[in-house]
Amino acid sequence: MTLQDKLYQLRKQRGMSQLELAEALNVSRQAISKWELGTAIPTIENFLAISKLYGVSVDYLVNDDMTSELDAPVVKVTAAYYRLNYKMILIRVIIICIAIIAAVVVGFATKSLATAVLSILVVGAGSLLFYVLRWLTRFFANKSGS
Repeated sequence: MTLQDKLYQLRKQRGMSQLELAEALNVSRQAISKWELGTAIPTIENFLAISKLYGVSVDYLVNDDMTSELDAPVVKVTAAYYRLNYKMILIRVIIICIAIIAAVVVGFATKSLATAVLSILVVGAGSLLFYVLRWLTRFFANKSGS
């Protein structure tokens, strides 16, 4: 399926007129018509806006070999990965904050500033070591994969 066919089909599936799509993308109705007739192609910015508006990847739009949106699952997997990665980072930050608070409480309970500082340094060093090892693992995994 060609680009112009995909643009026409996606617009019709969403029940939009050329004018409505043009207003959503901040372009002229004539530009939409030219895209759908194949006499012009959208700019990169418009490709991004179209893919976001329709919920498809730019790869799906420009690759004539992809006949359905299911042929391009990479964008959806990537978005899911970033959501999961964000949650994992948030959990780690919360755990580190709790550990620091616990270290400060232990320091005050033992009335020793050195204990509190040492506990905070141990938590920080452990966190730093974790991220360095994670980065090294990803770095060498990418090197061996290429």
